[in-house]
Order: sequence, then C-alpha cells, then structure tokens
Amino acid sequence: MKGSDKDQYMRKYVRVALLGLAASAVATYFAGFFTAENAAGMVHAICDGLFVAAVLLLGGGGLGYASNQGIFDVLRYGTSLAINVMRPGKFVKKYGSYVDYKEHRKSKKIEWVHIVLVGCGYLVAAFIALGVYYLLQ
Repeated sequence: MKGSDKDQYMRKYVRVALLGLAASAVATYFAGFFTAENAAGMVHAICDGLFVAAVLLLGGGGLGYASNQGIFDVLRYGTSLAINVMRPGKFVKKYGSYVDYKEHRKSKKIEWVHIVLVGCGYLVAAFIALGVYYLLQ
C-alpha cells in the first residue's frame, strides 16, 4: 500500500470513529452524565452512550451490506422512475429496464466493513463500561 492509499484507508476509520464519538457524547449527555450523583451513575451514562453509538454504526453498516446485496434496488428504481415521471418536461427514461438498472448498481458498491468494525469496537467498549458499572454498584 502506498502512503497516500494508507492515509485514505485510515481516514475512513477515523471519520467513522469520530462520528461514533459524537453520537456517544450526545447520548452520554442525555443519559445524565453531568447530573449523576456518583461514579456508578456516570459510568452507566457512558455505557449507554457507547451502546447507542455501537447500534447506530452496526445498523448503518448492516444497511450498507443489505444495499450491496440488492435489497433496496426495486425501491430505488421505482422511486427514481416516479420522480422522473413527475418532473415537468419530456419524460426520459434513464435506464432501459430494471435489469439495466441492476447492472448499473452492481458497479456502485457501498463500503461497509469499516463501519461495522468500528461499531464492534464501540460495542466492546460498551460491554467493558457495563462491567465497570457492575463493579461500582
């Protein structure tokens, strides 16, 4: 791997990790981190925040995988066709048929592995925080 390829590869992971950190911070705040009366309450809020980030990332990665398998192709094709029909002016079909659309979609794959891996990291961190919470109780 060249230096620039490796940098882009790492940027994907860092970007997703920062997104998870932001979601975790918001969820931790709303779980009552700053209003907790003791350390166990704070760790409980942190555990909740990490779990929310894990669920969001794992769900997003799962949807990316499902999309690559063609689960949403019919819905996407129908929606794009309906929008093109409703636009003013002459109706121009972008794809000849649904089969042509599926062939076009095969070339546009969503990268999802890095999202799932970072989500698994947040899930492991949430389980660790849960263990710490039970130790503090």
